[in-house]
Amino acid sequence: WCGLAAVMIGFLGLLACGSRGGAIGGGLGLLFSMHAFASLSRTRILWVLVVAAAFTAALMASSFWLPSTTIDRLADDGTTGLVESVAVDGRWLHAQDGLRTFTQHWSMGAGMGTYGYAYLPYQESSPGFWFQHADNMWLEWLVETGIIGTLLLFLTLGLIIRALIRLRRSVTPLDHGLSVAGWFAIISLGFSQSFDFGVTLSAASVATVTLAAAILARSDQQPKQKSRSRRKSRSGHS
Repeated sequence: WCGLAAVMIGFLGLLACGSRGGAIGGGLGLLFSMHAFASLSRTRILWVLVVAAAFTAALMASSFWLPSTTIDRLADDGTTGLVESVAVDGRWLHAQDGLRTFTQHWSMGAGMGTYGYAYLPYQESSPGFWFQHADNMWLEWLVETGIIGTLLLFLTLGLIIRALIRLRRSVTPLDHGLSVAGWFAIISLGFSQSFDFGVTLSAASVATVTLAAAILARSDQQPKQKSRSRRKSRSGHS
């Protein structure tokens, strides 16, 4: 129930802030994490659906008094309008400047937190505004840390995915909760941060790192499959 309340409150913020990429990324993460409901009884699943439906109705009603919501933006764009607005978005023009900057700092990067200054000498494609961030966290990370930092990022992501797979096999409810939260974060952030830089904010980065640390710590406490099979074979021989 705490998890359900947290999801609903989080989606209230997403629907109120006007972030289309965040709302879509959260929806994708939620769909990918639906396997968490497989362990619930039918009665609890019914209550979850009832509460979710009631909360969704409240969110729809709130669109009448909120000045600008994500639902309004998606409804105004429609499917065709959304594709067109993404196609002409200034982020794509600025991405060319970011990639041009990366070619000049490809090995070690320009340095953490320097993107707003590093790209200025190579600003040719995007409008004459000052982009303090790339509106694409992955591009910003690539420019600031280079190839080495990007490889370390993928290595860390691989370790987290491996830990999530091990937690999914655990019989402890806490481990299952961490597994669901981890997969949700990977899917939702993987999509939304292609159009945003929210994880670079202090509160979001601390929460992300804390969740990753908890996942890795709990995973290290899980028994390895090989050692378990070896113990079975030894007991059989004895």
